[in-house]
Amino acid sequence: MALYRLPFAAESGWTLGPGNWDDPGGHGSQFYAFDFGHAEGGDVRAARAGRVIATVNDLSINTSTLPADHPDIMKFGAGNYVWVRHADDTVAVYLHLKKGSVSVAKEQWVPQGLSLGKSGNTGHSFGPHLHFEVVLWANAPGDAGPSVPIHVEDKNHLSPSNPWRPRSGDVLASNNTSARQDAWRWCAKCQGLFFSGNSGSKCPSGAAHDSARSGNYCLTLTPPVPSGYQKDWRWCSKCQGMFFAGNPGSKCPGGGEHANNGSGDYGLPHNVSDQPGFQADWRFCTKCKGLFFGGNGGSKCPADGAAHSQAGSGNYSLAVTSPEELQRGWRRCGKCQGLFFAANPSSKCPGGGAHSETSAKYVLLQHSPSGPGQQGWCWCDKCQGLFFGDNPGSKCPAGGAHSKAQSAKYVLVHNAESGPGEKGWRWCSKCQGLFWGEASSSKCPADGTAHHKSGGEYRLIR
Repeated sequence: MALYRLPFAAESGWTLGPGNWDDPGGHGSQFYAFDFGHAEGGDVRAARAGRVIATVNDLSINTSTLPADHPDIMKFGAGNYVWVRHADDTVAVYLHLKKGSVSVAKEQWVPQGLSLGKSGNTGHSFGPHLHFEVVLWANAPGDAGPSVPIHVEDKNHLSPSNPWRPRSGDVLASNNTSARQDAWRWCAKCQGLFFSGNSGSKCPSGAAHDSARSGNYCLTLTPPVPSGYQKDWRWCSKCQGMFFAGNPGSKCPGGGEHANNGSGDYGLPHNVSDQPGFQADWRFCTKCKGLFFGGNGGSKCPADGAAHSQAGSGNYSLAVTSPEELQRGWRRCGKCQGLFFAANPSSKCPGGGAHSETSAKYVLLQHSPSGPGQQGWCWCDKCQGLFFGDNPGSKCPAGGAHSKAQSAKYVLVHNAESGPGEKGWRWCSKCQGLFWGEASSSKCPADGTAHHKSGGEYRLIR
């Protein structure tokens, strides 16, 4: 899962009020938003690394005393704010900040833990606080997708081993003190590590680095240097790669030596025992001074075009997130009205042939043990469809029962009168599949007739 921390510094005075994801009253359409209370001047920090896409810093207005239909409530309701886009295109919004306190600028890349501004009481606010939420996508203020669930960590809840979503009344013990930056990727061509948050990467195997099969790696910026970490690792602005600046004679695939102008100082766990969420077998190459994954063959070094050398290297471990909780690529099929994963080929529709990609884009919550909703939903690798795997007797259009052997564990919002997503989705007791119940016609693989609307309604984020 993505590595979020609480969106403020390790200081006293922060509380979580009512109206959050576990409150039926909630925030209305901002279903997974949080209101963290603090007197004006609390240190608001980036909960996750990303690029700033919007800021406002000059408002002093508080609209809470205005009539409900006053136009300024909508125009200035957010007060002063910072919006940050993450590596998976989700966007974090930090609202109601103190006038003149915003300390970052549009297009700036911010690591996790960087100070963004101070808590305030601007906009539609009934007291000093920070409104924080993550939305599925955003182009600009007023043009954003739905609020989505996340897990965060603090001193008492270290993800991914202990996923946590704060509730009103929980004790908050922020550990958002050191800077942490994700969007680092492994290149399948050269086995190197590079920063995907910027364009213009350069691979020693030619052209840009290839991150199609990579996880999302998270590096720690120093100081201070955590115990067991080695400092002096740098980012190269020419190739977007990682190299060790503590030794001279580095070699960049962009030509000459690596350039560390503009780079922070990264600390990498070095010769430490395995930890949950960390991947070992990363190595230092003595020829190019770069970092590469020694667990695979076929690496390529920019120093001589041959394989990287790990002679004399220690064993480095990098924090890598598991698959994101929010999985894109799901679609509704216009022929059978079922939900299927369009990011993979070879889908199979009970209406004949492949599923038809005619619908909006849906997002499912996966690997979320504390997520709201109904557990037990699975993906079928034979037909690419979604079905309820906790019941027997499923029926796949590719033949036999659905297969959940390679599936993640999905969570669907069930029988919610209010909340995120589109209503109208139903479970079919004949095939165990999920289908769009508002359509005039559907087709079930169990018997070729229409799906059966069993149970309650489900909601999907789109």
